[in-house]
Amino acid sequence: MARFSLYRFLRQDRGAAVIEFGIVAPLLFLIIWAIIAFGQGYTRLNVLTGALRHGARVASTLNDPCVLQKDLVDSAVSQHSMAFGAHVDVTSPAYSVSCSNPGEVRVRAINYPLFSGIDFFGIDSLLVTREAVFKRELP
Repeated sequence: MARFSLYRFLRQDRGAAVIEFGIVAPLLFLIIWAIIAFGQGYTRLNVLTGALRHGARVASTLNDPCVLQKDLVDSAVSQHSMAFGAHVDVTSPAYSVSCSNPGEVRVRAINYPLFSGIDFFGIDSLLVTREAVFKRELP
């Protein structure tokens, strides 16, 4: 019968790969999650910018985009953002269409949540402000 040796027991490396994977796997999954989350946030930022730009482009061709035809601008922003998968809430007070200068129109979103639905390390509270300005095509 073989004698039990503590030294020989401690020198065995069976199961070392499982332990190493258990140590490295959480870090690997965290990095993968971060890449996916920031990709989604960057996509939302691009969709927001494109939707505001599209709304300002539509508004620049209208006679009265800030009062009488504001619903056309809102519809253009909403449809563009929905087509690319990120909804811009045009009923929110953070969204506005303004014609302060008679020769231009501004479509703006203030404090837009970039990472909505992702609650990890406070990342859901990251807010951005974007604005699109177009010169109006006055008759």
